[in-house]
Amino acid sequence: MAALATRVDLVANGDYYLTPLPLTGETARKCEGWVNAIVDGEQMATLIWDGTTLLGAGYEFERPQTATYPDAQGNSATVSWTERVLVTRSLALARAQEAHLEKPYQ
Repeated sequence: MAALATRVDLVANGDYYLTPLPLTGETARKCEGWVNAIVDGEQMATLIWDGTTLLGAGYEFERPQTATYPDAQGNSATVSWTERVLVTRSLALARAQEAHLEKPYQ
């Protein structure tokens, strides 16, 4: 679902998407920097709440995207759009990972 070819096809047809980005290509090269921006204090994180329950924290930014796709006639067409990226950390996932690390090796 998150492959660039799929995303460009959705955008070219006037649709939207919400999907985790794969840790491949450009995303893999840049993801560590997105996370480090919070850790290093360069980027403020926003707490994410569901009522009184803290779900996690993160931030959002936009990045320009341009890609080609085959149009209805089979010709190559180019589409550009602005992609919103959410960098988040789930509190429940962090707790589960911590519990797994604390679990004795068997």
